[in-house]
Amino acid sequence: MALSYYHDFGGESRLNDAAQNDRMNNGRWQIGIASFVTSTMQLQLQAGKASKTENGARESNRANFRLVSVL
Repeated sequence: MALSYYHDFGGESRLNDAAQNDRMNNGRWQIGIASFVTSTMQLQLQAGKASKTENGARESNRANFRLVSVL
């Protein structure tokens, strides 16, 4: 089981020495759980949501499902 927080930040663009007020400052949280359902098959589930979005795409909800076969 995992609880994660991701934060992306970046600099502001300038055009002809004029600040564009486009500094990126985004955050999102995510919770996940993973388990081997057999000795060679792993199941992973994740859910998350954007907590803060400044100059970027806002992610209202996120859900990931992953099934992995290990040889």
